[in-house]
Amino acid sequence: MVSTPRARPATSWTRRLLALALGSAVAAAGLLAAEWQIRKDEGGVTVFVADPVGLKFAYAPGQGERGRGWELQRPPVPKVKDTRRVVFVGDSVTFGLKVRPFEAWPDVATDWLNRQSQAEGQGRIESYNFAMSGYDAEQSATLVQTGLQDWAPDLLVWGVYVNDLQRTWLLYRESKTWPLFVSTTVPASVAFLPGGWDHRLALKSAIWRRFLGARTARVIEANPEFSDDIGLVRSALQQMKAWAANQGIPFAAVALPPHVLADPAACPDSYGGDAARCDLETRRYQQILDELSAQAVPHADALPTLRATGQAAFQPRNGTDPDHPGPDGHRLFAKAAYPLLQHQLGLSEQAPVEPPPVVRERKSSRDYPRPDKP
Repeated sequence: MVSTPRARPATSWTRRLLALALGSAVAAAGLLAAEWQIRKDEGGVTVFVADPVGLKFAYAPGQGERGRGWELQRPPVPKVKDTRRVVFVGDSVTFGLKVRPFEAWPDVATDWLNRQSQAEGQGRIESYNFAMSGYDAEQSATLVQTGLQDWAPDLLVWGVYVNDLQRTWLLYRESKTWPLFVSTTVPASVAFLPGGWDHRLALKSAIWRRFLGARTARVIEANPEFSDDIGLVRSALQQMKAWAANQGIPFAAVALPPHVLADPAACPDSYGGDAARCDLETRRYQQILDELSAQAVPHADALPTLRATGQAAFQPRNGTDPDHPGPDGHRLFAKAAYPLLQHQLGLSEQAPVEPPPVVRERKSSRDYPRPDKP
């Protein structure tokens, strides 16, 4: 006798579908929780944008840092009569990372320029520092071409740093541990998905930004020069020159070296004894100077001013940093840039006009009588 197979109850398939649906829901919830946590770790004030494509990131609307940095959708500030406006762009060295806003070299130079201009009867000088920590040559040029026209500057100044020869691939948030991928292109040695999907996902997903960031960090660690390209600086200079010419305003650049190059003999100490790193940064800086000359861009070279001090470096207040100087270093950058900015604004050649020192009268305890005595 042949028995026929018994049909499985429909409920078994229902259970499987329910289990699959439940597992998918749990996985989706886990991904959403991870996405939320990583976005929280990113800081909340920096947003990643796709339009214009060259502007990789900026401050979120209403969350910019007072006094500096580029904030999306910020309305232009109307110009005051008899006031000339200088706009600075660049990266963290122009932004003034690890110093207070008024200590950054653009603010120091503007204070000097304003005092001199008013003393010479040429009105006020004001400035806006739109540099952003992490910006590269491409981002600075994109910002100039897409965001500055309505600000009506009378002078455009780019602070060019040695790492402008490289694209900004990564941003490190406060933890300094997990790198985030922010580039508009994905190098072949980093790509994981075909057809440009890596970049599409990076624009939308914090998880993917961190995933690509980890892959890129490993590549950079293995070869710090893997993306050096003077063509990035050349292209940015050409774009900024063309924009400034179209606006009818002057354009100038300030070449900013790592402050630890002030003393070549002591430089390796700032890189943990790595003399090769000093040689690399020196070569990068010279490439930038050569390109500025080749493009006939009026520029200032800040390195001689640093070396004239006889000091080895100009570290920030808290700890050491071979890239970001403290207030003394920024003041020297301002000093190096000052003659160039004077010339571009039609001011006479003279030393910076320092504010008068604030004299505070010393008081003794006798000047503050006890409340129980007449």
